[in-house]
Amino acid sequence: MDIVLEEILKTRKVITPSGEIRKLHSEIAPKEGRFIQKLITEHKPGRTLEIGLAFGISSLYICEALKQNLRHRHIIIDPYQHNEEWSGIGLNNLKRAGYGEMIEFYEERSLAILPKLLEKGLKLDFALIDGSHMFENVMADYYFIDQMLTVGGIVVFDDVDVTWPAVRKVCRFIMKNSHYKVIGCSETFPVGRSWKWQAINIFKNIFPGMAQKILKPELIKTDAQIGINGSCVAFQKESNQRDWNTFNDF
Repeated sequence: MDIVLEEILKTRKVITPSGEIRKLHSEIAPKEGRFIQKLITEHKPGRTLEIGLAFGISSLYICEALKQNLRHRHIIIDPYQHNEEWSGIGLNNLKRAGYGEMIEFYEERSLAILPKLLEKGLKLDFALIDGSHMFENVMADYYFIDQMLTVGGIVVFDDVDVTWPAVRKVCRFIMKNSHYKVIGCSETFPVGRSWKWQAINIFKNIFPGMAQKILKPELIKTDAQIGINGSCVAFQKESNQRDWNTFNDF
C-alpha cells in the first residue's frame, strides 16, 4: 500500500497544505479501495476519471493502481476541494504521495466540466462517481460519462446503499434501461428475512399479475436480484445501443 495512504488510514489523520492536522472522515472504506484497485489491475484502463475528491482517499487507491499499470493520467472533478471542509487536503495528499503530475484537476461542478470534456472528444475506460448524492446530479454525472465511456469500459458508483437511496435509484435505472452489466460489488449486504419480506415473496408468487400492478419495482425485483446489493458497485458497458422508445420502470 502507498506510504501516505497507509499512514492516513493508520492514524486517522490528514494534513492541510499549511500543516494543520485534522481528523479523517467521509472516506471510502479499505474494502472499497481494494475493490477499485482490483478492477483497475484486472482491466487496465487507459483513460480514467473520478468525480469527488474530498481528502483524496479513493484517488490515492486509484493512482497507486494506475501507476503499477504504467498509466499516468487521472482526471478528477471537485468544485469544493478548497472550501473550509476539505481545505485542499485531497490534492495535498496526492502531491505528498508523488501523484501530483498524474492529476488533471478541475475545480468546478461536474455538470459544467463533463459536457466540455465530451465536446473535446474525450473517451474514458474507467470512471468513479462519488460526488453529489442528489438524484439529478448522480444521473447527470452518469449520463455524460456514459457518452464518453468506451464499450467494455467500467463505471463505479460509491454509496449504493440504503443511506443514499438516490444513488441506488440511478443504479436501478441503469440495470433496467441501459446496456450495462454488474461485474462486482465491494461486498454484499444481508438480504432481508423479516416476516414482511416473506409475505411479499409469497404474494408475488401467488398473484404475480397483481403484484406487478401494485408493488414498487424494487419489491418486484430487489437490489440483490439485479446485482446492486453492495455499497460500491461496478458496471461494465456492453453496448452503445438503446431503443429510443423503450423504458422500464426502476
